[in-house]
Amino acid sequence: MLRLTLDTNAIVAIEEDRPAASAIRQLVNAHAQGRIDVALVAISASEKQRAGEIENFGIFRERLARLKLDHLSLLMPIAYFDLTFWDWSFFSNEAMIELETKIHGVLFPNKALLPPEGTPQLPCDQRPDEYWKWRNRKCDVLALWSHIYAGRDVFLTSDANFRKVTKLPALIALGAGRIEDLADAHALITDS
Repeated sequence: MLRLTLDTNAIVAIEEDRPAASAIRQLVNAHAQGRIDVALVAISASEKQRAGEIENFGIFRERLARLKLDHLSLLMPIAYFDLTFWDWSFFSNEAMIELETKIHGVLFPNKALLPPEGTPQLPCDQRPDEYWKWRNRKCDVLALWSHIYAGRDVFLTSDANFRKVTKLPALIALGAGRIEDLADAHALITDS
């Protein structure tokens, strides 16, 4: 059975009824019918929301239920203080960190692996824009890390950075399998 991973953009696409929403709904329905296996990434709960807040995990689960996505599995990331939710992340080992570092190096080769110094200690509303940009990059890395670590087949995202010709071969070599655009998700149902 084909195992697909939807990144945070899939949740946003359904929430905002973007063009990819229909294709994503088709995947979710095929999952409910047992034709494919679709999962989400738990790191999605750590993304900054439009209102500027970070959801607690209970609110994130309610959001998934409201969108009728709560029956999908959640793939856990590596645990990070002030980023992930402890019950929904793995304590890491050297191999896990090595894979994460390699993914970061491919996706964001000229960007810092660690947050700007001193920013995690600041209250959320006082953190500079650079911290939020770092956090978004870290969530992207941990989303793909979760997919690879779980040994899944296809990572679906509307973020073109994952599919750049200069990056895609290296991500596949790290174990990503296929990386496809959310808008083309409906084609995966017929592939399976």
